[in-house]
Amino acid sequence: MKKSLITLLILYAIIISTLITGCFSQSKSLSNVSSDQIASLTENIDINTNEKMSGNNNADMKANTTVNNTNIKKVIRDANIAIEVKNSDQDFKKISAWVTANGGDEFSRNVSANRKYKNITVVYKVPPVKLDSFLDFLDRTGKIQSSNMNSNDITDQYYDIAARLDNLKKGREQLIEIQKKAVTIDQTLRVQGELNNIIGEIESLQARINVWDKMVDESTVNLTVNQEPDAIKAAEEISWKFSSFNDVLKTAKSGFVLTTNALASILIWIIIFVVSVSPVLIIIGLIVIVVKVIMKRKKQ
Repeated sequence: MKKSLITLLILYAIIISTLITGCFSQSKSLSNVSSDQIASLTENIDINTNEKMSGNNNADMKANTTVNNTNIKKVIRDANIAIEVKNSDQDFKKISAWVTANGGDEFSRNVSANRKYKNITVVYKVPPVKLDSFLDFLDRTGKIQSSNMNSNDITDQYYDIAARLDNLKKGREQLIEIQKKAVTIDQTLRVQGELNNIIGEIESLQARINVWDKMVDESTVNLTVNQEPDAIKAAEEISWKFSSFNDVLKTAKSGFVLTTNALASILIWIIIFVVSVSPVLIIIGLIVIVVKVIMKRKKQ
């Protein structure tokens, strides 16, 4: 009886020792693995430099980047244009209507008026595929005074940043998995610090990608619409106060321009009047001719 009891106690002691040793070994192994993973991942993901993680994932990513670089170009197209039109208000409405009909938008507008003339500066966002058509439309609408087009190929920069962003997202997922396995407060804080750094870098690179996408998808057109001056130059206001000989010349010049404008206006109105009443004059002339013919026949 005593031998059986002693045997059971020995077996119980062996089982308890085995369980304690196994648990201790497992905890120690988990602690070592977590630390090694954190150190390894920290070395592979360099936030402050532009290095990428090595391995198969990096090779696959470079292959995908090469395909994207070959198939999809990232080009930013912008233009700065100034045109001269006969009527700034009417022609500007035509231009805005064209932009809206072709999927564009007005981004900003500035209007400056000088006497009866109005100059308009506007910023449009138009689809890049419509940019050349828009320039042709402007050429038909008015006289191109200046035109400057810019094309910026950012393909290499774009996909380099996209590759870095993809790397950082993969590193973030690995750190999250490691954080789940952390067994000490020190490990948890260390992983969280690396996560914060990676998340900040991800947000910065993603914001840059978003801006580039917007710039690639929409061409910016800075357009200035200037109204064409009248053939007859407007005279400056005459001042009868003279302080120098230059003032006398300036006043004489303004008076000459005013007189010329007045005479030209009178001549224009005479022409307009003659053209307007020409049908009546023609009818009266025909009547006079007919009357003269009839009178001549009666005399005969």
